[in-house]
Amino acid sequence: MKRDPRVGWIGWLLCLGVCFGVSGCKRPSAAPPMRVVDIQIASQTDETAARQGAPQALEPEPLVAAAVAGLRAAEVSVALAPTERLPGDFVLQIETGLVYATGSDAKAKQPLLRVLTAGLLRSRRGSDALRDEAMQQPELTRLQHLAVSEQAERTQTPTSIQWRELARRAIEDTAHSLGAQLRLSGVPSRDLLALVSNAKKEADLRSVALRILAQRKEVSVQPLAMAVLKDKHSPTALRDQAIGALVELGDPKTVRPILDSTEFRDPSELGKVLEAVAALGGDEAQRYLEFVSQSHSEERIRQEAKSALSHLLSRQAKKDASTSE
Repeated sequence: MKRDPRVGWIGWLLCLGVCFGVSGCKRPSAAPPMRVVDIQIASQTDETAARQGAPQALEPEPLVAAAVAGLRAAEVSVALAPTERLPGDFVLQIETGLVYATGSDAKAKQPLLRVLTAGLLRSRRGSDALRDEAMQQPELTRLQHLAVSEQAERTQTPTSIQWRELARRAIEDTAHSLGAQLRLSGVPSRDLLALVSNAKKEADLRSVALRILAQRKEVSVQPLAMAVLKDKHSPTALRDQAIGALVELGDPKTVRPILDSTEFRDPSELGKVLEAVAALGGDEAQRYLEFVSQSHSEERIRQEAKSALSHLLSRQAKKDASTSE
């Protein structure tokens, strides 16, 4: 599976915000069983792909069956349209795109059949649906996965069957990845720590484990998160989750490691950490935000630093006021 962050026409899922939400509670003592109760799959076909034998629309039944197979392979329960709704119910949504890659777009010498998948696994009505105090809430309420499946063209004109089989495999893989991430909710912290520290494991799983550990306030995840930031080969999404985990833990001493891992001249990288260090607070964070707000070459970054500094000072003032009472 290859990732293609340049895909613009599936950007509707990227606008959904963070990869997942957390229910707001600490580690549950007895989380309800999690299951998928609805699967929604939509597909689009690029004009070039249509001219190369790709179907204009994919039949939903085989794709839903592929998603079910992927979820069950990850040991996630599937009970479509149940008569009874539970707090642990999830909905799987997948957007699929068929693309025929040629010329400069293709990384191989021969054309590629390419299927793009954007998957979202979310609690049935979001966190608001999980207010039954008689039951503990699942730790994960939202997961997202983007992927690209490719196959070299084997014939002069690809058949519709080839396209459908590639789409089926891509959807099964996406459902399996999301299901594997969902299974981490409720896993003992020691196992999650081992997962985060294993660089050979999938970045998606390590990211989810980081956030769960931080939500549980497991301080032993702090050095692991900092190790992710120090590793220049860490995937961007994993680095982002490491920063989020450090913010969740709230130790101002981690401001310096976050800053040391950031390229000052990279606006996209720098923009991610400004609010993070503001949330952590402390003298070093304040000095850094003041410096960026006055000296960075880009006006946008200066304004973002000023906004983050304002938030830091506002929180500090409230804290000082409550302490003096």
